[in-house]
Amino acid sequence: EKQELKTQENNAEKRHLTEKQELTTQLNSTEKKHLVETQELNKKLEQNSLEAEAIVMKLKAALEFTIKMKDTKIEELKDAFGKEKNEITNICNAERKEKNEIIESYNAEKKEKNDLFISYTEIKALHIKNRDRKKIVSFQTGRFSGS
Repeated sequence: EKQELKTQENNAEKRHLTEKQELTTQLNSTEKKHLVETQELNKKLEQNSLEAEAIVMKLKAALEFTIKMKDTKIEELKDAFGKEKNEITNICNAERKEKNEIIESYNAEKKEKNDLFISYTEIKALHIKNRDRKKIVSFQTGRFSGS
């Protein structure tokens, strides 16, 4: 009986040892599998990180290009509006000059008419004065010749 107990105990220990070895093997296998999966995930993570970094760089380049294009367009618009403003200013200055020339011409004509009117008035006054003198002279000569 002792021998049988001893044998059962030995068999139990062997089973226990075998189960322990199997569990250790399974554990090792699981750990290896976990390690491989972790390494694969790390590779994927690193790849995704590099892809994300590439996308960020592309977006940054696109943004810089867009900003440069916007700045260029702003400068083009400034130049175009500046030229248009200068053209409008030149047209306004030309029209102002033309208006001033017309006013000067009008004023010159007005002065000439005033001068002519003054001359006419002076001539008429002289003509009246001369007529009155003639009357006086003819009246006086008539008086002298009639006496």
